[in-house]
Amino acid sequence: MYALHSVSRILDDNTSAQLAKFDRDFLNNLRVEHLPPEFSEVSGLNVHNFQIDHIRIYFYPSQILGIASAYHSVDLKQRAEAQAWLTSISDDILKARNIAIESPWIAAEYLIAINLLLNK
Repeated sequence: MYALHSVSRILDDNTSAQLAKFDRDFLNNLRVEHLPPEFSEVSGLNVHNFQIDHIRIYFYPSQILGIASAYHSVDLKQRAEAQAWLTSISDDILKARNIAIESPWIAAEYLIAINLLLNK
């Protein structure tokens, strides 16, 4: 969601209606499950010349970025649901007190996501 919003701002084209639909769909499909704060997924997609894309996506930071990007274009009910989701995961994230020491790259992902969330 963050990437879509960034591109939309750069291109400044008339995609706001489509983007608002993506925002609603994204917030309607937030996964409510308790995962470790360092949980990630690797895309593993085939790219150019059959090489594998090994980009690691940390689940909670990517969801927080999506919420921060989509938050202002959705209705009050979806905003409340996004806030409830953030509240529900906050305890899991705060339990990982050593994440900055043990995995500073993950801590950086969280800081970027939370910064965007707070500055929107």
